[in-house]
Amino acid sequence: MTNFKTSYIFLFLLLAYYWLGLFFYDFLDRNFGLGYIDEGFSLLIAVFYLICKRKVGCIGKKTIYFALFIIFYASYSIYIQSNAMKAIFMDIAIVSKSFIVFFCIYDLRIKFARQEKQIIAYNMFVGIILLCLIAMDGFNIIPTVRYGTTFSYTALALLFCYKINLFSVFLISALFLMACIGLKSKTYAFSAIAVGSIFILYNQLKRGRVCLKFKHIVILVFIVSLSLFTIKEKIFRYVTEGSDEENPWARVALHMNSFPVAIDYFPFGAGLASYASWASGVYYSKIYFEYGLSKVHGITEDKHNFIADTFYPQVIGQFGFVGLIIFFLWLLWILKKSYNFQYAYNSQMNSKMFLVLALLVIHILIESFADATMVQNRGVFVCFLMALCLTNQVTNSKRIHKTLKIKGGH
Repeated sequence: MTNFKTSYIFLFLLLAYYWLGLFFYDFLDRNFGLGYIDEGFSLLIAVFYLICKRKVGCIGKKTIYFALFIIFYASYSIYIQSNAMKAIFMDIAIVSKSFIVFFCIYDLRIKFARQEKQIIAYNMFVGIILLCLIAMDGFNIIPTVRYGTTFSYTALALLFCYKINLFSVFLISALFLMACIGLKSKTYAFSAIAVGSIFILYNQLKRGRVCLKFKHIVILVFIVSLSLFTIKEKIFRYVTEGSDEENPWARVALHMNSFPVAIDYFPFGAGLASYASWASGVYYSKIYFEYGLSKVHGITEDKHNFIADTFYPQVIGQFGFVGLIIFFLWLLWILKKSYNFQYAYNSQMNSKMFLVLALLVIHILIESFADATMVQNRGVFVCFLMALCLTNQVTNSKRIHKTLKIKGGH
């Protein structure tokens, strides 16, 4: 549990990252070369974590498991010589930053009070106004490709702060629809799922317990299917096109060759800085020569700007089937833990946090197919928000349990 001062420190860190690491990240990177804000932020969070843990107790099990995972893959990569030593350590910093933020925030049980959530909400409203102005100005500060995700994260942060009522539901839904201004098919799909989920589960969210019935599942499956239908052409191109072309798309080539790499390096993958990661381009990996990818546009040794443009191939290629399973188990653990909290302890806060977490997980699953959000600056904010939702549920459930125990005693 954290004290008043600690919560305000992390509130400042969250808002500072929203503005510098998410909202103005591309602008700062393009004009001032500040492209390492996300790695620096995760290091800062880790330092604060160690300082806090020195005062409040031992390091949590989940954090230790994550550290052991990184140590194992670092050792494995060095052993099989997946790339140069500096490339491996560069990849560790890039790959682990979002997860470091998640496990540190979760382990510290950071929880914001009502007035702190109001401060977050005010910042999000300022963000919304600026996003509208940026769209009218022609996306000079935030590129179109990042506009939808920035709007979606702002909407989810507001949902994290607000109580569930008709006003908040319509407001958040409107924001998700406005995210579609970015004209990205994956944003259309996610916005449809988000808005549909909010309206379908509204009554249950108000009552404080989400319990999916058959009719809810049918409607949600229909919405997901409809959403996938809107991006079916892009999925089809990723999976089927490019194999016979002289210059196939970088994403297509990376997707198609990730499983052959994972099979050849079964079960732990080709190691860090070896495949579909930025470090594997800076320190050009031998894998690209071995699998005939060194001449693919965007993955060449001299021009590798699309080499880290998607996440699933990176997980499959570098971490193998073991890494892919662990990644999905991590997401499943988050969902299961969150669902159990809101089901066992009837509370609007618990049910709302479950919805935000579920939407963030869906967002990760969609984005990971056509983007590398989890290892980019946006992944840090996503993981910070996920950890906050989970810790809010933990502390709120403990409070409810304590109240019920006192009542039971009387």
